[in-house]
Amino acid sequence: MSRHGGKPPRIYGHMNEDTLQWINQIHPRGFYCLDLTRIPVSEVHWESVVNLNAPLLLEVRQTQLQEALTRLIGNGMPASTRCTIRDPAAGTESQITGTLGDIALRTRDRSEMYLLIEPDIRETGRLKDVRVVVTRSKSQAGDLTRLLEAEAALVFEIPAIEIVLYSEQILQMRNALDRIAEYSWLLLTSVNTVDILNQLLQDSGRDWTHFSGLQIGCIGASTAGKVRELGGTVALVPPRFQAESFAEELAKFDLREKQVLLPRAAGSRQILPEELSRCGAGVHEIHIYRAESAGAGRERLKTILEQAPDFITFTSSSTVRNFAELAGDLPWRKIKAACIGPITATTLREFEVEPVVEAREFTISGLVQALCESVDAQKNK
Repeated sequence: MSRHGGKPPRIYGHMNEDTLQWINQIHPRGFYCLDLTRIPVSEVHWESVVNLNAPLLLEVRQTQLQEALTRLIGNGMPASTRCTIRDPAAGTESQITGTLGDIALRTRDRSEMYLLIEPDIRETGRLKDVRVVVTRSKSQAGDLTRLLEAEAALVFEIPAIEIVLYSEQILQMRNALDRIAEYSWLLLTSVNTVDILNQLLQDSGRDWTHFSGLQIGCIGASTAGKVRELGGTVALVPPRFQAESFAEELAKFDLREKQVLLPRAAGSRQILPEELSRCGAGVHEIHIYRAESAGAGRERLKTILEQAPDFITFTSSSTVRNFAELAGDLPWRKIKAACIGPITATTLREFEVEPVVEAREFTISGLVQALCESVDAQKNK
């Protein structure tokens, strides 16, 4: 995953301190980590991995190495791409360097290894030297930062929100999990909800097979991807990643007298439960958390604004509101705003800010793509 501002990247697997320091020295701007000891090689979207345009670290078993290399090359990564293999339990003396085409022939007999792949992308990012402020919560900023840095952007993270759980509502959610057989649908509208729900499952000794008797619907590719990553099966993702489209797609099912479980944030728009009720469904809405102003960080934000960033990114209405509260009278409105979709754009206008960039696909990757297109258009003027 990405790294910024001296913080270590999020690593899946068991990376020792020596290996972490080794990679941080080589790629201080960050890298993407994929743990193939937990994910079958056949289930990885290799085309997307190849197109990450970032250093890639694979944690891989010896038995998986050749298949992983074959899929990387088969999906367009040049066989001449330089790479290094390192034993997780050993230091620099264990390193073997080579290319994707020949590295497998040069490995020693070992059970697991790190494979660091180093595509030459330092000067090719579409957002090279563009300064971008990321306002997502600490737990969610990584994905957006990674994609921006993969395009060579200079990223400043300033979380505008904190996720605060409601203890009483969490208890209601636990009770709902105990009675999950009563529900026909589980609707998930954010990655935050998925993360909280996953923790509740773990706390009770369960996993996502607990939902095998119902259908799961998700707003957004990121939410659906997180569910799948955790072992859940997603039955529905609306074509447009907003509540209106979700309600429209759900209405195509027979929801009469069906029970729908809807855990989500306090303050969410009511269009979804209202439309489901009109279709005859019984909606159990549980506000399990709220997104509130991070409170701290105003001095850091002041310092960031003094460095004249090019864009501030917003990924939800709550992010806009809480960022505005955090910023107060600081001159943040002078900076070009980039938002994830029309709902967030509307909220920005409430604060007298007209977004310069609005994603056509209401996802993190869609937001980054829209930023790239905006910068490209400016360069071509």
